[in-house]
Amino acid sequence: MAASMTLGLQPWIANINDMQYLAAKRAISRVFGTEPDMMRDGSTIPIAKMIQDLIQKSVMMLPLGAVDDGERSQNEKINRWNYIEGSKLFAAFFLEIAKLHSGQ
Repeated sequence: MAASMTLGLQPWIANINDMQYLAAKRAISRVFGTEPDMMRDGSTIPIAKMIQDLIQKSVMMLPLGAVDDGERSQNEKINRWNYIEGSKLFAAFFLEIAKLHSGQ
């Protein structure tokens, strides 16, 4: 048996202890009332690693969609609830980032 890899990408792994991740954890707890699962997803978004390598700064993805949203498909969608709560999440996230920079 022979196996070959016809396509490969460099993995992107973020440091979940960086400041923006701490702010995101607090924002998620505030909006959703639960601690976030800090999971690594097998999704292929190669631009994240490219940007992180280019700017030499930590990159974070803060998803708003559900597992059944069909991202990057012709029938991609986002539920109204996710859209509304996601808007609250971004507001809470920016508040937490501001607190980090003001020393609160």
